[in-house]
Amino acid sequence: MGNTSNEPITLLGEVNFQKAGETAILSFDACESCNVQIIVQDKLGRSVLSLDQFVEEGSDTLQFDTKELSNGDYHAWIYVNDKVFVRQFTVEGKAEDGLIGRMFSRFKKS
Repeated sequence: MGNTSNEPITLLGEVNFQKAGETAILSFDACESCNVQIIVQDKLGRSVLSLDQFVEEGSDTLQFDTKELSNGDYHAWIYVNDKVFVRQFTVEGKAEDGLIGRMFSRFKKS
């Protein structure tokens, strides 16, 4: 039957990564120019990252830095006009810093 509503539709993709997991990329197709707010929460529901960005109508990507996020599962709450989208993503495989992190990484490889 299809969508019979005349309401504009915004489409969002999944969260993907580039630069060895340091930058998250969210593809979108905006039906109109609008403000987009992204709030990233950890698995305990704590807000760990927030981003507000104006986007033009059409297809594009939003990028946000994930360098400061620990390995684990996250939810990105994306607010576009009066709609809320949620995308789950996992940060994994980041190298641990410092002497102790390097020691643990040697054991992980074994």
